[in-house]
Amino acid sequence: MYDKEWIEYKKNLINLRYTSFNVNNHDIPLFSFIEYNLSNKCTRACSFCPVKNDDDVQFMDLKTYDESLKQLRDADFAGLIIYSGFSEPLLHPGLARFISLTKERLPDVLLGIASNGDLATKEKIRQVFDCGLDILALSLYDDEHQVESFTSIGNELKLKDKIFLRRRFLKDGNLNMIYCNRAGALPAAKEMPLKRNCYYPFYMLYIDCNGDVLFCSHDFNKQLILGSVGRDHLLQLWKGDVLERVRINLHEKCRTHLPCGKCDVTGTVMGEMHYKKWKELKNTSS
Repeated sequence: MYDKEWIEYKKNLINLRYTSFNVNNHDIPLFSFIEYNLSNKCTRACSFCPVKNDDDVQFMDLKTYDESLKQLRDADFAGLIIYSGFSEPLLHPGLARFISLTKERLPDVLLGIASNGDLATKEKIRQVFDCGLDILALSLYDDEHQVESFTSIGNELKLKDKIFLRRRFLKDGNLNMIYCNRAGALPAAKEMPLKRNCYYPFYMLYIDCNGDVLFCSHDFNKQLILGSVGRDHLLQLWKGDVLERVRINLHEKCRTHLPCGKCDVTGTVMGEMHYKKWKELKNTSS
C-alpha cells in the first residue's frame, strides 16, 4: 500500500473510531488518535525535518508509558495509536514490550509504527507484528530498490496488507510529500499567520518521550505543553480550558497564538467529523 492509501487509511480510521463522553448531558468528542514520540533520537538528519540528534539520548520509560495506557483505558479509548513523532521509533530498546503491553491494556486499539525503514529488517518487522502491531508505515527516502525490498519482505511475511510504503525519494520531478514548516521550526513558504481552520486539536493528542502532552505533532519546538502524563490525566487535559481556547481560535480561523501562529500546515486533511461534532455541540449550548 502506498502513501495516498496511508493517508486515506488514517483518515477513515479516525472517523470510524469516533467516540464521545458525556458531560452534563452533552456528548463531547473524544480523541481518536494518539501519537507517541518514544525518544529524542533518529537515524537520519533530513533537511526538511528539524529533529536534532543530541548526545543526551532519552527514551520513554515503561512507567510513563504504562501510566498513559491506564489513562487511555479510563477514557475507554479504542482508536488509533501511532509511534512516530520527532524520532525513529524502532530505536527504542523496549519497543516489543511497549507493543505487547498496549495490547494487554487496550486490546481494541489499532497500533501502528511510522518509520524511516533504516532499522526495519525482516526479523524486526516479524518481531513487532508478532508482539501485536497492526500496521507499519515506512517512509522511503533512498530509491526504488527500497520499494522492491520491502514489498518482497511484506509478501514473504504475508503482511503486504499491513505495510504501507510512503515514497519520499525524487521521482518524476517530485518527492511525493507536502512540505510544512513544523510550526515555525523551519522557514515558512507562506505568509504567517494563516487564516484558516485546523482540525488537529479536535481529534488527536501527542505524548512526548518525557511524558509531556502536546495537542499537535507539528509543534517541534514544543511551544504549547498541555501537561504531563505523570502529573495530569489525559482526559482532563483534553477537556481543559487551554485546549478549548485553541479549538475556539482555530474554529474562528485565528492562528495568532503559538504554536499555530507560526504554522503553515493545512490542518484539514483529517478530523473533520470531530470538528463538526464539536461545532454542533457549541451551537447547541450557545
